[in-house]
Amino acid sequence: MVNKDEIIFSTTDPLGRKVVLYSSTWYGHIEKRDDIPEDMVEKLEEVKNTLENPYAIGKSFDNENREFYYAFDESYNKYTAVIVDFSQTPYFVVTTFKTQRLKCKPFIYINSIEYGTIIGKEENLEE
Repeated sequence: MVNKDEIIFSTTDPLGRKVVLYSSTWYGHIEKRDDIPEDMVEKLEEVKNTLENPYAIGKSFDNENREFYYAFDESYNKYTAVIVDFSQTPYFVVTTFKTQRLKCKPFIYINSIEYGTIIGKEENLEE
């Protein structure tokens, strides 16, 4: 039996913030999505990697306590998006999904090959 409050993993984002993934989120929500590959270990690593090495981090349009992390997934030719809630500690993953566009602004972090790493505080960072 899975403990709903069990932490599946804990990691640190490029801005030094600790983020966790709870088993209740993974098994109760994320695992049930249609875009989850059959290899769940691979998907867990993808979520963790997106948090640790995102292409971009941006603020949510409709929830001031949430941020979107994006990393490009070449196998899908889409971005992996991971939403993190910062309303309580530890900060925690809310969901993950695939998308073709970055759906947030302002960006607070961009890791670009062309421009290097850009870190902004509540600024509109343009790609």
